[in-house]
Amino acid sequence: MQVNTIWIAALSQYTRLSPAIVQEKLTNAPCFNIAAAGVILRTYIDSSGGNLMASIGDYHSHTQLLNRDYQMRVLSAARKLFGHRR
Repeated sequence: MQVNTIWIAALSQYTRLSPAIVQEKLTNAPCFNIAAAGVILRTYIDSSGGNLMASIGDYHSHTQLLNRDYQMRVLSAARKLFGHRR
């Protein structure tokens, strides 16, 4: 997962690990990296009132155009992986 370095301080507090260890684990420990991404997405879901797609967009960017574009790319990828169902 791509975890922006702005999250290192918050993840350090959350995990009670030093920022250097958090950065090392984000880079070299895939399970830690995925768990951190999950925590970040959960943070956005909670702050959006449960709006999953807005949260997915926020994970990528808070710039409205980039946010919306990313949401559409994620939906397109999901449709390719899982098929389009109504």
